[in-house]
Amino acid sequence: MLSGKAAARKRRRRERSLKRSPRVPPGRFVRHPRYGDRPILSAERWTEAQILRAYPGYRGASIFPETAIAADLTRQRYAFAPRRVYVDMAMRCRSCARWFLWFALEQKHWIEELGFYCDVQCHHCQDCRHTAHLLRDRRKAYDSLVAQEDKTRADWERLERLGTALWEAGEISRPETLLKSRMPKRLRRCL
Repeated sequence: MLSGKAAARKRRRRERSLKRSPRVPPGRFVRHPRYGDRPILSAERWTEAQILRAYPGYRGASIFPETAIAADLTRQRYAFAPRRVYVDMAMRCRSCARWFLWFALEQKHWIEELGFYCDVQCHHCQDCRHTAHLLRDRRKAYDSLVAQEDKTRADWERLERLGTALWEAGEISRPETLLKSRMPKRLRRCL
């Protein structure tokens, strides 16, 4: 059993290590357009033990206890246990391997406003999520233009641009799919 001084020293050391992300120097996070690239301090005070008891999913994660905000349990959907508190978390993007912060305010928005289950995790930084949404939108536009019966010259040009962009991004991998976006030669002469 630790003496009172040793326990206090151990607790202070643990709190100091959590206040700064041990693996990522401050300011090295991907910048979020709304929340920035630094943890957002909260007026609420939660200890590390309270945070880990409030939501077991924070165990082993790089969290910032000084950013904790209380959750509204009535607005959550959960299968196992509710998330009683949200804290900023340092995470590594699965796509680009850069460090980013998953902000407590962002978690609250996802879970309480958008209705995601409370055990949801963010795996991609804001930049990679934006790129994925852009590619998804381009793919939808491409597919709708391919399915369209009567295409104008502007439609064919847009289809060709979208097809080329999707090919370069690796979204279209089969050349025969890309050929659908090329204007037939007989139409090029007519238009």
